[in-house]
Amino acid sequence: IRWRSYDATRVRVYYPWMDDSNWFSVLPDELCLKIWLSLSLPELCKCMCVCQRWNALCRDDSLWRDIEVRQRKADTEFLINLSKKHPRIRSLALYGSTGGHDFAYEQQMSYSLRDNIWENFSQLESLSLISCSSALVDTLTGLATACPNLKQFRCESSTHLNHQHLSGVLSHPSRRYIELSLAHCIQIDDVVVYYFPAETISCLASLEVLNLDGVEFLSDIGVKGILERCPSLKSLRVDGEQLTDKMAAYIGENFPHLESLGISFCDGLTDKSLEHFGLLKSLRKVHFKKGLNFTDEGLQILFENLPKGSQKNEDSGVRSISLVECRGLLDSGLKKLAENFPNLVYLDLSWCWHLTDKGLESVAASCHGIRTLKLVGLKEARCVPILGASMPRLQYLELVQTDLVDDEHLKLLKSSKPWITILDYYGEEVEGT
Repeated sequence: IRWRSYDATRVRVYYPWMDDSNWFSVLPDELCLKIWLSLSLPELCKCMCVCQRWNALCRDDSLWRDIEVRQRKADTEFLINLSKKHPRIRSLALYGSTGGHDFAYEQQMSYSLRDNIWENFSQLESLSLISCSSALVDTLTGLATACPNLKQFRCESSTHLNHQHLSGVLSHPSRRYIELSLAHCIQIDDVVVYYFPAETISCLASLEVLNLDGVEFLSDIGVKGILERCPSLKSLRVDGEQLTDKMAAYIGENFPHLESLGISFCDGLTDKSLEHFGLLKSLRKVHFKKGLNFTDEGLQILFENLPKGSQKNEDSGVRSISLVECRGLLDSGLKKLAENFPNLVYLDLSWCWHLTDKGLESVAASCHGIRTLKLVGLKEARCVPILGASMPRLQYLELVQTDLVDDEHLKLLKSSKPWITILDYYGEEVEGT
């Protein structure tokens, strides 16, 4: 039995058994589970305390397949119980302490994991260890070897991950990785290639995403040794501290299908590298940091060779460019960039000191779809507010240490477009007038 009540704005349906404060009680279980999929782990645990029905629903395996855990004293017992009650977990992410490690606690956690839950995560497909200590790294890289379905492995900002751990991760004969991230694992060096087991070739044959950013002791030999095992690579990030133009030539000749390329601290590379990167006709994302030897002429040649965008097709051409500390870039090069890549959504020109209003105006005239614009440290930029006003989709504008921009103009821009996040000279968010 139900009846309808009409007013001028909407139609409501009333059920005799339903009070307005308890409308959730009439939703079917399937719809409740669909809603709760968007909740975080702490929020889901709170929902379990509401009533018996919610408690039962919140224990459904479908809600416990993607788990992210920040280190707490309860982690040991929590993970053990989690593995026993929800053996179908597909994604597990563990984050280390941000304020220093509790080594005694982590060692206890290590033994508990080793003895109790390796076999219970057999369906794991994604494993992330972020800033974890040696106890966790030792145990969970061992856990990775017990998961035949593992496709994504991320171990980032670890000072303990070494070639022995990595050999264990890559030694399962039936595993096929799609993503491998070892960012800022400082013990990884050229020696790691010599410790790769034979199974590494099959493990990395399907790899599409490789992140070696911050691994500063890898030279051309080490990077080449890894890339030789990754013929299907589409995204590559490396630390360029010890790379040379020879490595750039190898990448340009052997990975024509590469869609994303990021090289940090590439001050050892020259314009010859840019010529080789111009052979990558599938690139959609190009990020260079500290390209001190790149000249404006070399960058223009790169912009001319990369896939160009068309205003008729918003998805065409390069969509994301970062040239942080590429100080050879001049207004003429920036104009070439803007003309060739009108579909940019991300542009970072931080610390490109020689850019002036002339170059930025060419960006404003051609690149109307930019959503993120970073102009940190520009010395001669005055027209930034006008630049922001000409980009209707702009959502984020960073102007830290940009000397000549008037704060009042930024406030006016914020008032006219309140959805834009603007950071001023001091890194503080601008409020509208």
